[in-house]
Parts: sequence; structure tokens; C-alpha cells
Amino acid sequence: MTAELLAVLLRRMGCDTLVTSVRDFDRTIKQWGAHVAIVNTPGKSLAVKEKFPNVKVVWLDGEGFLPDEFSHAKTMSNDKSLFRASDLILLWGDFVKRQLMEAMQGENVEKIKVTGNPTYDLIRFAESDSKADTNSVGVVMRFGTINNHLGIPPTRTLPNPDNLGRVIVECQSFVGIIRGIQAVLENTDCNVSLRPHPLEQLESYKLYKHYWFKKEHLHRITLDETLSFSHWAREQRAILSPTSTSLLEAYLLEIPVINIDRLSGTAEFAKNYAELTDTWQKNCYQPADANELASMLGEELPKVQPSESLDSQLATYCNFDGKGVPASYLCAKHISDLAFQTAKGSKRFRLPTVVVDAIDRLSFHRAMKKNPLHHNLSYRRGYHQLPKDIGSIAQNVWSAATLGRESY
Repeated sequence: MTAELLAVLLRRMGCDTLVTSVRDFDRTIKQWGAHVAIVNTPGKSLAVKEKFPNVKVVWLDGEGFLPDEFSHAKTMSNDKSLFRASDLILLWGDFVKRQLMEAMQGENVEKIKVTGNPTYDLIRFAESDSKADTNSVGVVMRFGTINNHLGIPPTRTLPNPDNLGRVIVECQSFVGIIRGIQAVLENTDCNVSLRPHPLEQLESYKLYKHYWFKKEHLHRITLDETLSFSHWAREQRAILSPTSTSLLEAYLLEIPVINIDRLSGTAEFAKNYAELTDTWQKNCYQPADANELASMLGEELPKVQPSESLDSQLATYCNFDGKGVPASYLCAKHISDLAFQTAKGSKRFRLPTVVVDAIDRLSFHRAMKKNPLHHNLSYRRGYHQLPKDIGSIAQNVWSAATLGRESY
């Protein structure tokens, strides 16, 4: 979703832009004669640079909240080629930039830029921040190991170091959240909207929900297949979730979050994962069991109040205060500057955009024929529907950046 917002802005800045999936990423770079490739992980930066040394690689950080043991600085200290592979690095906040600059002393740290988290522009610049009058409870599912997007069973990687413990915790969390939903359906009049993680498959929820929930309740359960978390969250009365970054988006939307970790017996695991997650838990409702959860939702939940600890995290890790130049605009501006500089005087073979897009469409259909679960993670424009207001959000971002308008 953020990629499509950036694409709209980049096109407005004069850049030809294609959003493609991992399925055809390398082929698109080659056939389209791309000057710049935008990726979300350091590993992908290195893979692209090794294959296409003349292509400028932009690493737009997709994981701004990482515990110290998994930080980008630590990872790149162990393999500096991951840092060197990117020609431009776009980070969410100054905190991670400082970590990276300290770890990469002697390297070209000038290529590190801080933009903020562009995902939050989908909240900040939506046409309306008012929430729908709804009786729906949104449930954030995070079970990519036991419900893999391609149908790969967890046994494939279960023997890997530390995987067994994580799989056990994921199973506990899944059972806890299903029992919580059962209690909500049995004891309240709330409807339930399930939102699977991008690394999950949708199909299992459609196939097996009648095993988990009584027949008379099935009509109250829907499965969200949209691309934007914030658009979905606006339609919910409350969010039910394991510990995750979705709390921060819900906080910005002023939607209460009920954390299911105590209910599922995984609270200590999540709390000890990082100092960040402990703060997230403390800013959620934490029912001890399914009955307490149902009691909470049987009444009107208090309005979300400002939180100094969450505001501090948003400022530290995302440079976010709800003001200033939009993050997505800053990302697009840095990328477009690099693209024009690279393209100047460059002559590369490239197929027409319409041809490259047609090849991608054919590739998608072939992949779907081979594995009908392919669509769960691999994006295809037209198959995956964008929110109708993506154009107006982009226009609001543009106006805020160029005309100084900061609220809508």
C-alpha cells in the first residue's frame, strides 16, 4: 500500500514507476531498464546490487522497530557488504540513523537519510480521521509460521535453532485468540473481522472457521482482504491483537487495543522480547481470560488517551509528531533526485511499460495456476484492489509538502 502511495508521488515528480512483486522483481529491473530499484531489506539490496551493479539500489527500511540484538547496526557490523550495497538508505528515525552511523564509521554514511515512516501518511492524510459507527471488533492475526502464505508446513524449518520455541508460542497465541473470539461471539452482539498477516494465507480461515466457531455465529465473521491496515482499522470498534506494531497505528487512529497475550499465556515471552514490546503491552487492555475479554467488549470502552511512552517511541524511532513534511514525500523526493541523476545521459535497453506489465500479469496467472496461494504475498496490480482514496491521500501529501497544509 505504501509502495503505491510512493509510486503516485514519484510519477508526479516525473519518474516512470512500476510496483512489482518479488516474483518478477529481477526480471522487471532487467526488461524495463530500471535506473533505480527500491527494496525493504538490506539482504535484498545486496542481492539486487550483485545482479545489477549499474542499478542504483534504495533501501527503504521496512522494520523501524527492532530490538538491539536484531538491529540493522548489529547485522551490518557483521557483514558490511549489506550496507555498501545500497546507494541510498531511507530510515524512519534519528535513533536508528545514529546506531548505523556509529557502526559504519569509515563507510559512506552520507547516503543515510531520515524521512519518517511513510505508512503513517495513510493515517495523517486520509480525507477523514473519523471512525465509523460500527459494532465490529477487528482481530489482528499473526501466524505466518503455522499458517504460511504458500501453504508450507512449519515442519520444514522447525529443527532450525530457536524455531521450536517460537512455533510453540505462535500456537499458544493462535489458540488464545480463537478462544477469545469464541467468547466474544457467545457473550456479546459484536461482529468480528479477521485480518491475516501478509505472511499468512487467507484460504485456511475460509476453510476452517466452521471448525472453530458455531454455525449460528458464522454470519458475524468476515475476513479482511484489503491492503491497508489503517483503512480496515477505522471500521473497527476495537482491535484485538497479540503484541505488535499495529498498536501504534491504532493509537494514532484513537482505536482501543485489547492485547491477548495474558489470555493466551504468552505475555512474558512478548514482554521479554524487547523493551519496546513491554511499552506496547502497558498501553493496551490485557484481559486475563476470555470471560474478562467478553465483559470488556460488552461495555463501551473508554476513549484512547494520549500516552507519553508511545509518543516518545513515535518521536524516537519514526521522527513522528503529526507535523512537518510528509514522510512519503521525503522518500519520493530523495528517490527522484537519485533517479534523475542516474538517468542523465544514460541509454539503456528497455521494453515498453505496457509490455513489461503484460509479462508480469501473465507471470502472476501462471504462478497462481501452479499454486493458488501465490496471491497471498505476491502483489499484482488489478488483482489486489487499492483503497479508493489513494489518489486523494497522495494529493493531500503533495499539498502538505508544497503548500504547507498539514491537516485535512
